[in-house]
Amino acid sequence: MSEWLPLLPILIVTFTGLLLMMLEVFMPKEVPAVFAGVSLTALAFAAMGPIIDWTLHKGAVKHVLFEGALTVDSYSYFFTILLLAAAALTIVAAWNYLPREQMGHGEVYSLLMFSLTGMLTLASATSLIALFLGVEVMSIAVYVLVGARRTDLKGNESAIKYYILGAFSSGILLYGIALIYGTTGSVQLEVIRDFLANPGEGKLPLLVVGLALLIVGMGFKVAAAPFHAWTPDVYEGAPAPITGYMATAVKAASFAFFLRVLAVGFLPVKDHWVEVIAGLAVVTMFTGNLLAFVQTNVKRMLAYSSIAHTGYLMMGLVALTSAPEGTAAAAILYYLVAYTVTNLGAFACITFLSTRGEKLVEFDDYAGAAKKFPLVAFVLALCMASLIGIPPTAGFFGKYFLFTSVIQQGYAWLAVVGIINSILSVYYYLRLVVVMYMKEPKSDWSSATGLQPARIAGVICAVIVIWAGIGAGNLLSLVPGAAPLMAWAKTSVSTLF
Repeated sequence: MSEWLPLLPILIVTFTGLLLMMLEVFMPKEVPAVFAGVSLTALAFAAMGPIIDWTLHKGAVKHVLFEGALTVDSYSYFFTILLLAAAALTIVAAWNYLPREQMGHGEVYSLLMFSLTGMLTLASATSLIALFLGVEVMSIAVYVLVGARRTDLKGNESAIKYYILGAFSSGILLYGIALIYGTTGSVQLEVIRDFLANPGEGKLPLLVVGLALLIVGMGFKVAAAPFHAWTPDVYEGAPAPITGYMATAVKAASFAFFLRVLAVGFLPVKDHWVEVIAGLAVVTMFTGNLLAFVQTNVKRMLAYSSIAHTGYLMMGLVALTSAPEGTAAAAILYYLVAYTVTNLGAFACITFLSTRGEKLVEFDDYAGAAKKFPLVAFVLALCMASLIGIPPTAGFFGKYFLFTSVIQQGYAWLAVVGIINSILSVYYYLRLVVVMYMKEPKSDWSSATGLQPARIAGVICAVIVIWAGIGAGNLLSLVPGAAPLMAWAKTSVSTLF
């Protein structure tokens, strides 16, 4: 049994995806609650594998599987729990939304499970081939989910755009992998690292080209500028819960392999890529924040916000170091948790406030929301505060840990750029709060009252945002058995170095 524990999450999620497809065929009629219930039950069982394995090995987990293609360790378990939680919160938020939008079909839940299979593979991939397979399994399922509202032309257009651009990025990623394999003779990250310690004469330039193409392909997946053009249109056209899932789970899984590839495989040649990543971080932060200023659609604003936060996360990649005291990798993990729960909470509120067809998604549509739905408005305002980085939210400590690690590695100028961009973001985040609390209601939210699960998902996210922030501030030591999230992140990244 212990040999199968490392694969339990992937196996359960994959089997559940197949089961949901068959349930729709044999059930006399579609019952969305059954699909959602089965999905949540499967996610709960999938989470038991990492918890049991972690307990059996007392935190020191490392399983090398399939001749080194996958490595299930503390690092991958961190992302496994995060991704399973993100999927569960998405399903809760979409519980009544999908039937209302005539999307309560089994294939929607099945595609969620299949995309999660690719994400879990990405979190454990230590071979560039396994990495590519994980990317494709995740991406193809998400392409379809974006267009899941079949009668919506905007959603269909978004799905086609995402698919076409995603196909180009996959080709670039695969070409980069081919060049790296041709240079090093291996696709295993540890073998590549050993090769780079003493590279063959004349081979390094070709490998740098391969790495550049790899960064371009990964840059598309994490929505880094200038590979971000798909993001606002796709986020706007996709159903709100799916947009939240894309903005969080897809980004977290993509950064899971981005971080592992650079930290495990290419850290010996950091001098060749660190300036490129730093430049991309600066361009991405300014692109996201400046373009968010002029948005009138809340989903498009959060899309550009997502681009800006990609820039912040890439600052952590710049500060990567193999030294034991290096905190950049752990800071990235903490930031991803803070970013994930914050955005899932925001999109849960958007899901709750939307009417049939998502007609109320403009800034002006949120006027007076605090008077009609005070709890939802408070959760949304709290999420905006966390995205800004206001204490004691998790977003504040996420930026604190990232900026501190960047300064410690001698990139103070980059931290200053990050702080400037954080100040710029205050305008468009607080703009939404001002509209909700300081303007009179004018929208009809009569159809929003039935989406109670979305409100529950938002409240859960708000609690985690505060809990993670208090924990990072070492106040959780007052609570018996409460371990700070940053300590878990540091333990998880220790297996990378």
